[in-house]
Amino acid sequence: MRAVPDVAVAGGVALAVGVALTPAVRAAALRLGHVAHPKADRWHTRPTPKGGGAAVLGACLVSLAVAGAWREAPALAALGPLAFALGLADDLVHLRPLAKLLGQAALAAGLLVASRSLRVTGVAAVDGALTVVWVVSITNALNLIDNMDGLASGVGAVAAFGFAALFGFAGATGLAAAAAALGGALVAFLGYNRQPASIFLGDSGSHVVGFLLAALGVEWAARGATGHLGPVAVPALILTVPIFDTLLVTISRRLRGRPVSRGGRDHTSHRLVFLGLGERGAVIASFVAAVPGAAIGVGTRWLTRPEATAAAVAYILALVAIGIRLGRLPVDVERPERPERPERPEPPAG
Repeated sequence: MRAVPDVAVAGGVALAVGVALTPAVRAAALRLGHVAHPKADRWHTRPTPKGGGAAVLGACLVSLAVAGAWREAPALAALGPLAFALGLADDLVHLRPLAKLLGQAALAAGLLVASRSLRVTGVAAVDGALTVVWVVSITNALNLIDNMDGLASGVGAVAAFGFAALFGFAGATGLAAAAAALGGALVAFLGYNRQPASIFLGDSGSHVVGFLLAALGVEWAARGATGHLGPVAVPALILTVPIFDTLLVTISRRLRGRPVSRGGRDHTSHRLVFLGLGERGAVIASFVAAVPGAAIGVGTRWLTRPEATAAAVAYILALVAIGIRLGRLPVDVERPERPERPERPEPPAG
């Protein structure tokens, strides 16, 4: 089958380019002073260069060119850099929430112009509106989950490889290669982003990753390839962990009368640390929690409708139970208790 080597090449090229490119991006960020400084509502304790989205996007684009996957994913190749630019603007000048939402909606509109839309109701205007909501929601979900070393890059990699398998088995080789390229780039970046991180994705990176994953979900639904579940259910299963975290944070902050847009240490990962898992344990637990969703989503190709529905419902109910437990924790959203980490040297300049 030709799809396997094509997808493997895309992932491998992105991995190699990402490993080589990330240190260069980190060095450039240090020289330019593009650094995330510790804040009361953030988790890291030392100044750390950001802008890792440039390495992830660069690795993806090189891989798409080498594998020729851009021919089947032109919208992703064209809009990915615009997502990066939007996130970079937020990194540099701190865009207002409304400005970011409008920018994300414009990215979704780009997909619609390229005739990529969710197919839920069959009414073009309604499905177009749902596409905008989906893209904005998933982009922000990846931004929100980028709150601990290695978390967003690792969870994003699991989702990307889930989409690669999904499209690969459906015979959409180019889209499978594009997803594998994103997964390979994120695995490469994870080597530098895992605890203790020497570089962060930054908003530029979380916007690129979030948008590309959202766009892959739209591509799946636009093909009409739904398996035994609805057109949005399979992508949502693959992206359950960031969706779960967004819902947990939104509900808990609303109940506290606190703005959802304000940062805080009350995410799923922070609450898992509060339970005693430690930072690495919380991140690994998030990776593990993401795998069943991706597996169920991909597995709908072989499961019967009752089997797929039962598996999805069981997985979601388990997460709901976990969410209720975590939501009851008396976490101080501004400064929850956290273990002390040993001091580490500043990241090298080259």
